[in-house]
Amino acid sequence: MAGPVASWVPFEWPESWAEPALLRLLAGSPYNCLLVPPSLSSIRAAAEAAGFICPDRLRWHSWRELDWTHPGELAAIGDGFWPELAQKGGDSEPAGPTGAPWLDANGWLIEMARARAPQSTIWIRSDLPEDPRTLRWQHYQLAFLEAWAYGARRPLALVAPHAEALARNGPEARQSFDALLATHRWMDERPAWQSFQPFARLAIASDFTGPNEYISTETLLLATRLGIAFVPLDRARLNPSDLSPFKALLWCDPTPVPAEVRPWVEKGGTLIAMPAALKDWRLDRPLTPSPARFRVHHCGNGRIAVARAEFDDPWLLARDAHLLMSRRHDALRLFNASALQFRHARQQHRHVLHLLNYTLRPAAHPVVLQLALPAIAARIHLPGHPPAELPLRREIGGLEAQLPPFPIYAAVEFEVQATPHADA
Repeated sequence: MAGPVASWVPFEWPESWAEPALLRLLAGSPYNCLLVPPSLSSIRAAAEAAGFICPDRLRWHSWRELDWTHPGELAAIGDGFWPELAQKGGDSEPAGPTGAPWLDANGWLIEMARARAPQSTIWIRSDLPEDPRTLRWQHYQLAFLEAWAYGARRPLALVAPHAEALARNGPEARQSFDALLATHRWMDERPAWQSFQPFARLAIASDFTGPNEYISTETLLLATRLGIAFVPLDRARLNPSDLSPFKALLWCDPTPVPAEVRPWVEKGGTLIAMPAALKDWRLDRPLTPSPARFRVHHCGNGRIAVARAEFDDPWLLARDAHLLMSRRHDALRLFNASALQFRHARQQHRHVLHLLNYTLRPAAHPVVLQLALPAIAARIHLPGHPPAELPLRREIGGLEAQLPPFPIYAAVEFEVQATPHADA
């Protein structure tokens, strides 16, 4: 029996592995689903006889072309990014050899996919780097840990030199591959985390398609690079009762904001939208002074920030939304984060903070986590190590903890006091 798609752990069978005997490399591994090239029918037959799942007609889609209204049990995104820090070419100041590294990451894309297809299992893949000499075995670990941290799966695909070395049972390749398998087993020991839901104070709503695609998706991408925590919401699925955890709602589209959102605003929320989206809303006179790009109106205990023009700059929009919400509402902050990306998720009062290090080496400076939530205790999880207590100390800005150095991934698990203000 194939079992539910959510239980499949995919491995892309290398084209050069033409011998069924190489199935021994995956025997007893977490990989139970093989994506076999059509030309290797003998491999498929042997794999199925050995109990592996071999999907027959798996189709990878561009995320722009996927049918998000009927995504099916498996939404397979084929145009993700290879996660890395890279220098980009071009004439702009950030580009070129003297510019800051450009981070290619998939967290924003997976979060958007989960918002648009909440009942589907999300898979994501991308082309491997053109020059295999730039790729180390640790890159694979970052790639599948990134997908897992955001609640998706990424098939393990090896570049040709690594696949050939592993087929020859080269000592370095065998040791490195065993380390990958050990990390997968470590992940499998924490299945509950996959059911945790993203947590942030800022919600970003859109249909993420058509004329709204650019501003909404680029805002997600750039908010991620700016270290701004957010939760994407598919406005077609928006239930006003789901807004209670949020302090601000960025409505990216010109489509009118539903009147049912107003009670959330009146209770203290901040709504950020373009004039066209608020044409049916009655607004008080704007406050003076107001920010340069917005007119701000009181609405009960909350505020409505109406843009003075249509949204056209996603970088500014991400920053403005964060400032209009106010940094004082951030649930957490990271200091000296450098190339770290994070995902904050929770299930009731249990929280987990996934941390991904795209440099593949421990940070040169101490990284400090500051929590504005009333955490009771915290533990640090590192692949290959047992969980350990993470000491918390009270500082002016909240509870703080210094994170131990880690090269690729770490998770901070903590519990929040069950009080009426735990979400405040």
